[in-house]
Amino acid sequence: MSSIPPDQPESRNQSATDLSDRELVFSWVLVRNFGQYAPGLHQKCAGIPKDAESAVGYIYIDHDTGISMKIEGILSNNGHDLKKNTLVSLEDVVSLRFRYSSLKSMDLTPLSGEQVQHLGLPQMPGWARLYETPDLAFIRSFGWLDPLRAHGFFDDVMAVLPAKKGDVPEFIWVRLSRYIPKTDRFSAILLNEPFRDYGIHRSDSLEVQVARNRGGISLIVRHEKVLPGETAGEHSAGKSPENGDA
Repeated sequence: MSSIPPDQPESRNQSATDLSDRELVFSWVLVRNFGQYAPGLHQKCAGIPKDAESAVGYIYIDHDTGISMKIEGILSNNGHDLKKNTLVSLEDVVSLRFRYSSLKSMDLTPLSGEQVQHLGLPQMPGWARLYETPDLAFIRSFGWLDPLRAHGFFDDVMAVLPAKKGDVPEFIWVRLSRYIPKTDRFSAILLNEPFRDYGIHRSDSLEVQVARNRGGISLIVRHEKVLPGETAGEHSAGKSPENGDA
């Protein structure tokens, strides 16, 4: 039984960056070792200087492809002096994005609010808001979900598919899209095909129940599909997250 979502890395790569996923997301960063990518990128896009050594990027969460970074500009002085006139924007040149597997091998340094201001950058780029709905923002704020999240894929979590007819329970991966406080359930999409036929299959819409006990919190997948137009947990009641956990 695999404990890794399809098409996702089996472990975190060694990295010069020791930041957790939660520390990485929604932050401006200085990419100190951008120079190792610059020559190859220059061959594909002349607007990227082949001798560039550092860059500035914004890290966000793509619901489908996970934690990503968009390079906003190249630093003309290689990061020695973070000022607006030293940042060469790539906005009209190319949309350059790196996915999680690349981020974890980069030398990233988070920029302080003061440094972001000196570079003339907004707290969050306007385009980044397109990647976060109110429902997703609510789910992503739950620190108690972090131990269950897939590395690099903030909206994907490990859940338990209960046994039927003497079978053993199965760990599966689901992608959360909405939380219903009244029932303490999530709406989710099943990411991998169960080993046994429970009547649910990869890409099906499901309900995931939060189970709370002295040993901690786990997520239990209900065997029934959620049909189009239905709302997770609309026929039953539960409880909302404990105060201070979200």
